[in-house]
This record gives sequence, structure tokens and C-alpha cells, in this order.
Amino acid sequence: MPVRRTLVLVANHADASGNAPLDDLPGAGRRFDVVCRFVTAALLTSHGVRTDTDAVVLFTSPDKAKALRFRGGRVRSLSPDERSTAGLLNRALRPVAMPVWQETVAGVESRTVDLATLVSEAPRPLVVLTEQGAPDLPPLTNGATFVLGDHRGLAAGQEELLDPMADASVSLGPVPLQADQAAVVLHNRLDVRTERPVATPD
Repeated sequence: MPVRRTLVLVANHADASGNAPLDDLPGAGRRFDVVCRFVTAALLTSHGVRTDTDAVVLFTSPDKAKALRFRGGRVRSLSPDERSTAGLLNRALRPVAMPVWQETVAGVESRTVDLATLVSEAPRPLVVLTEQGAPDLPPLTNGATFVLGDHRGLAAGQEELLDPMADASVSLGPVPLQADQAAVVLHNRLDVRTERPVATPD
């Protein structure tokens, strides 16, 4: 059975208002482009969608953190270009988030949640992707959660929080990768271990 994969991006800087400007995602959107590329890299293949994967983005707003969860088996209208993905993210962010997961657009759920709660409820083992980690992934059976930072990495306090909770800390190679690149490399490592289900988009 393929390992169920949950990829979590901790987005400490991206615009979580639901109004990220489509014409300036890196600037006025506060690197909203990083989030868009991560979501598409985590879920899309050349001609399909990874039905065994959830892509979660945690926006760490100073007042109330909010998460979006893209369900690989149910998401619709996800395209590989940043602009349309940004539009989908904006639509999913606009409804008022509640303390429990609620679907805001097809296949995308939102929730108010902090990092500690999010990872404590996530499938185990919990693997933190970091440049200082071990070179090999731990043995995986039914499910796993992988946490990584945005273009500036995880904040020091977040690393301290995750360290005692994590089952492993893993590096994907000697060269620092962007979040979307890390998602692709991680999937490739997991793909060689097992066949993965892929759905053809409608």
C-alpha cells in the first residue's frame, strides 16, 4: 500500500488575507509565489494529481494562524501556473476560518490552527525537512507528515517546537532547495519505494 503523504509548508511571510495581488505575488503578496509553487509541486504530476497526498499551508499570522489543506483526491481546478493557483488560494482563504476543518472550495479546507496543534494531529511519523538533517528517510508504512519552511526556512522558535515532536530530521541533499523543489525531490524518493496512485484531472 502506498504511503499516505502530508506535506506541510510553514509560510511565515505570505499574504493570508485572500487578496494576494495576482500581478505581484513575490512583492506585495509577500512571496505568495512560494506558496503557489509548493502546492502545485506537492500535488501535480505531468498529467495527473497525486491522490495519496495532502498539501497543507500554514499561514502564521501574528494574530491568528490559518491553514489550508489541499486534498489530492478531491481538489479541482488546480493548474500548474502560479496565477491561477494564486486565485484558487485566494478564494479558499476568504471565508472566515473556524477551529475545525471546513471545505471552502472544492477539495480545499481551511482552519484556524497553530503549528503545535497541526503537527500533533498529523499522521506519524513526523519528519522535519532541514539542511542539518540526516541523509536518509526513516522507514515508512501507512502514512507520514513532512514539514518544511518557506524561502527563509523555519523560524528558530518553530525549530525548537518541532524538535521534540519530530520522529526524524532529514536533509534532501547538500544544496539548499526551494519549497517546491523540496516537494519534488521528496516525492521522487518516496516514489521509488512504492507505486503511487495518480488521478487524471477532469
